[in-house]
Amino acid sequence: MNFFPAKVSGSPGNAVADAGFFKAPLTGKAAEAVGKDVILGVRPEDIDDMAHVRADGHLPIQARVDVVEFLGNELQLLLAADSQTFVARVSTETHTKPGATLQIGFNLKKLHVFDKQTEAALR
Repeated sequence: MNFFPAKVSGSPGNAVADAGFFKAPLTGKAAEAVGKDVILGVRPEDIDDMAHVRADGHLPIQARVDVVEFLGNELQLLLAADSQTFVARVSTETHTKPGATLQIGFNLKKLHVFDKQTEAALR
């Protein structure tokens, strides 16, 4: 899982987690954590190439491709945005190479939020 430190801001029910290079809207227990430091988690398979998926339900992000690894039925990408690096697993329909910029999207339904102090999942 990819982990991103973030700070929750806004108001309960209308909160966002600011991780620097992206801001993710929060729901449920996570939306009540206003003012807290959290860790956002997203699995590589929950990051999509926006050229091959519908945009709804995804948080679009521009990322630089550092490494492309062909795994047969999918590609594993090492991506960088701001000073963060993270891994995505995408379809072989994605055509990219190191140094390219790719529009990817985090599937917001699959985003995990953890309290930084207790490491408890906020659901």
